[in-house]
Amino acid sequence: MKQAWWTAAIFAGLAFGAVTQAAHAQQQEEEEESMRERGQRASPSDRFCIRETGSRVTAARNARSKRAEQECTTGGGRVYTREDIERTGTVDIKDALRRLDPSVF
Repeated sequence: MKQAWWTAAIFAGLAFGAVTQAAHAQQQEEEEESMRERGQRASPSDRFCIRETGSRVTAARNARSKRAEQECTTGGGRVYTREDIERTGTVDIKDALRRLDPSVF
């Protein structure tokens, strides 16, 4: 009898956790959708929002989606704009990256 009670209590706890997690995920999706509707996107100058990758992962994902806007890639990395590279005054990318971020080389 005690084992059946414990089993029921465990299943009830798991069900409660699943419902809470589903509600949180739904709320998060609604917030993202409302941001998209208002036209809020990450600022182009946001260095922590990588929109394009060398492997074109983001472009392929966005081409398959119904949305036209680009989202940030979920991976980590750094972004250097053309202006950043030109501001270094170097002639090649290797030296420009070395000046922008010494940890690259």
